[in-house]
Amino acid sequence: MTDQTIVRRQSGKAYMVWGACLLLLISISFVWPEHIADATRFVLWGLVVVAPIVIPGIVLAAWIIASGADTHIAGVFEGKTLRTVVAASLIGAITP
Repeated sequence: MTDQTIVRRQSGKAYMVWGACLLLLISISFVWPEHIADATRFVLWGLVVVAPIVIPGIVLAAWIIASGADTHIAGVFEGKTLRTVVAASLIGAITP
């Protein structure tokens, strides 16, 4: 007996939802062009401000996973709920 993976095509519903969102965004940009410009500036500036905090976190997480240290870290916190919550709270307080 062999296992076979059934490949399912993505539903057309998801494409319709994304298309409707895109159509709504385009129609709003025609009605309120100054609002779209302000919103775009706001989003881009938010990404620029947050990037110095987020990018090192992503790099650190990738390094921990690639080096295999994630299993050691998980072992330290296994079965120690209070220690895990305190450590997560400290990390959350340091990084927004």
